[in-house]
Amino acid sequence: MAIVAEPGLDAPAVARAIHEAGARRDGPFVLIDCALPDAAALEQQIFSTAARRGTLALVNVDGLPGPLQARLARVLRDGQIDPDASGAGTAFDVRAIAAVSSEPDDAIQEGVLRRDLWTRFSLRLDLPPLRQRSADIPMLVGCLVGDAADSARVPVPRFSREALILLGALPWRRNFDELREVLEVLVRAVIGGAVRLEDVLDHVALEPVVWSQGSPTNLREARLSFERHYIARVLSRHRGRMEDAARSLGMQRTNLYRKVRQLGLGVPRTRQP
Repeated sequence: MAIVAEPGLDAPAVARAIHEAGARRDGPFVLIDCALPDAAALEQQIFSTAARRGTLALVNVDGLPGPLQARLARVLRDGQIDPDASGAGTAFDVRAIAAVSSEPDDAIQEGVLRRDLWTRFSLRLDLPPLRQRSADIPMLVGCLVGDAADSARVPVPRFSREALILLGALPWRRNFDELREVLEVLVRAVIGGAVRLEDVLDHVALEPVVWSQGSPTNLREARLSFERHYIARVLSRHRGRMEDAARSLGMQRTNLYRKVRQLGLGVPRTRQP
């Protein structure tokens, strides 16, 4: 199996979950970061028998030196290590999972990933980045904020709806790594209180926003501008389907109609399939 995941999406955790759900879950789980610079140590780890009858998870597999990639491709093809003249060798009895953080076809074209190795991993799993999962941010915050509060030794705070909407609109370029860092900042900022929109604006480094009609002069104007931009984006994503957009926003459809009129967005007149 192959996992394609941007940095910060915790591909090792996904690999472990696959191992624990599979037929080899009673065997060992061996995780190796192939980006480590010591090629000799990597070779020894990969071809040892530590993962026998278990799972060998190779993250950043495109970081392996070319000769080591070639050897691994042969071993995965033959199912054995270093066969002798008679064809007998040590059985390579593992489930191999490879993970890369960029598009494999690009890595192959650039010469950093061998095609004969990549094709040994026939089943591909693409993990979507957080910027494509804005509707999941409230759930993810709920799952992760407890760990952040425990680490800071503070009570778990509540989050206002507006704060969650803003968090859902952020690009999260470092995915879960960045989300965890933001939550650690926010739980220390409010010390058990409620995380409001103002707290996110005060304590999270937001990317510059291009305002369509000049910069807002106060918080109310900034909030209205953000709501207008965010709701317009959700409506566009759902192709004007108000019911689907309302569900994504966590609000009643009638309230969304009212909000759309208040923000001057215009109510969609047609619905595309």
